[in-house]
Amino acid sequence: MRLSVIATIALLLLVQQAYAGLPCSQLCAHCTNLDLPGEYCDTPYPYTNLTAVFTGGPTWYTCTTGYSMDPVTQKCFRCDSSCASCSGTGITECITCRFGFTLNSTTALCMPPNNSTMVTKEWQYTFYGFNMAANWSMSNSNTGTSTCDSNTLLGGYSNMYGNGVITVNYTSSLPYHYQMRVVVAFYFLDYDNSPYNVTVQVDSLTAQPWLAPTSSIGWDLCNGGATSYYAALTADNTFSHSSLSAKVKFSTDTTDNTKYWGIREYVMIMTLCDKTTCATCTGTGSTQCSSCVDQFRQPYSGVCKCYGTGGNYFEDPTTNICIFPCSVVPTKYYGDPTTRKCVTKTTTPACPSGYFANDDNFQCVGACPTSRTLSGLTVYHDLTNRLCVTVCPSTEPYSNLPDYTCYSQCPNGRYRNDIDKTCVASCLNPAQTSGALYTLWAYSVNEDGVNGTCVSACPAGYYSNNATASCIRVCPTATPQFFKDNSTGVNWCVQTCPAPDFFGDTTSGICTQTCSGTQYGDLNEPNRQCVPTCTSGNYGYAYGTIRICVATCPDNTWAESVSMTCKTDPADCGTMYADNKTHSCVAAASCSFGYYANTHTQTCDINCPLGEYGHPTTRLCQTSCATPYFADLQARLCVTTC
Repeated sequence: MRLSVIATIALLLLVQQAYAGLPCSQLCAHCTNLDLPGEYCDTPYPYTNLTAVFTGGPTWYTCTTGYSMDPVTQKCFRCDSSCASCSGTGITECITCRFGFTLNSTTALCMPPNNSTMVTKEWQYTFYGFNMAANWSMSNSNTGTSTCDSNTLLGGYSNMYGNGVITVNYTSSLPYHYQMRVVVAFYFLDYDNSPYNVTVQVDSLTAQPWLAPTSSIGWDLCNGGATSYYAALTADNTFSHSSLSAKVKFSTDTTDNTKYWGIREYVMIMTLCDKTTCATCTGTGSTQCSSCVDQFRQPYSGVCKCYGTGGNYFEDPTTNICIFPCSVVPTKYYGDPTTRKCVTKTTTPACPSGYFANDDNFQCVGACPTSRTLSGLTVYHDLTNRLCVTVCPSTEPYSNLPDYTCYSQCPNGRYRNDIDKTCVASCLNPAQTSGALYTLWAYSVNEDGVNGTCVSACPAGYYSNNATASCIRVCPTATPQFFKDNSTGVNWCVQTCPAPDFFGDTTSGICTQTCSGTQYGDLNEPNRQCVPTCTSGNYGYAYGTIRICVATCPDNTWAESVSMTCKTDPADCGTMYADNKTHSCVAAASCSFGYYANTHTQTCDINCPLGEYGHPTTRLCQTSCATPYFADLQARLCVTTC
């Protein structure tokens, strides 16, 4: 809305008539005397950088924020960019500070907040201040700048209108930061109180649109000569941002090309990363890095730690430099993957729990290599000292190949071999001279395999099992049955008891010379076991505690074919006779040649008793000889010729 020149002059005349008196303020070209302190003008002095304050009456003019009055020239001069007001143009002459800065009363410096920096541009009152500002660009722009209310704007009347765009580009020039705050003062010119949105955008991040004011805040010659209204808005937006480059863009959503706007002031505050470590970050501290300055470091839980290509770099404890490998002279150092530092063994293991010091690469590793790179020696885990070793320590002397670990007691199912200090699955030892042959040299003490030890002989109460190379209390009873044998003074489990005197007793499970019950030790049985019945052609012989199977019964015993036993009493031959020549029970007619059945003794004898004669046909001793036989009294035989 524009006021006519006539109306303006009439207003000035009325004001002059109402006020008279004292000299004008140095900021006034023409004034009325209010008899009051202050700078009330009806016409401001034609200086730039003045700010009007509306009081409902005459206007009060002061130097714009960032400018102060020179007491000599009585002109507004520009303070340092950090100052809101000042006593001079120097950086150490601040009286009050601009937004985002804090005054140090001792040094008169306006300092940025901790861990932040500021990039700011307050547009100069000269046209060239904009043209020489690097990296700025505009659309819908003719000359770039304009003036409104003694303020120089980037854009403004006749330059920036409608949906035009103002952009500033930073190309890899920003400091390391994680957050960006953009504060910009928008001016809306020739304003008719119709609101529209303005937007601040950083790269692809767009802030919530700001709605332009619904009423103007002042009027001035902002349109190249005519009086018009204008409005102002300060947009303040914070973005999560860490890139060293950025494109900051300002725009509106109106398409009305009669609506002019521009930027009075632009401030960018970046909250910095820890500049010594972080390239990018999520916060101010050194524990909030997302990438690192040092090419050999990488964030671990936000902390930049030595890593490097392949993760092999660790921090040298003396120089704090990332190195590979860790130093080995004069003391061995190992790379700790948890701290990414080179550590050494002092009073405690060098490596943390779960890691082992590996001399192949001087790193703490979760699992040792199975063999040494240069020597080819087998490598084991020393659990106590957390070392990768080729020889287990005296406290854990037994090396276990399945898990390549040193033990003081071998794990369950494994046995201690005290000859070469190993944990073995079997105490069977491969012959050193012939790879195809195996010899049994040791046994496990414990039949359950818990903390077993290989020994040269099983202790009392245990028997060595050849099949499993273990010491057990009970020999296997499944087919084929094994028997406890201590006939040689060594306890063994054998399938065949030693000949000729020992047999496997299936009842007691031992090798014995005396089979239990009514069993007999059968020499012809394949496994030399005690049997209830001897194999064909053999007779069970029991004499005292001796119970064996024999092919021929011994003297004074007789083989009985029905029971297949050796009878010790001729009467046990039943209706048969005990033949003393064949040691068997036979029918009278089957007595051996020259032997005759004695019915009194029930034996086959050479001589019949007195008064009886051996008959050559019946083989019986009888009291008389029938024709054609004669009784030979001297020979006690029936003969055909005396």
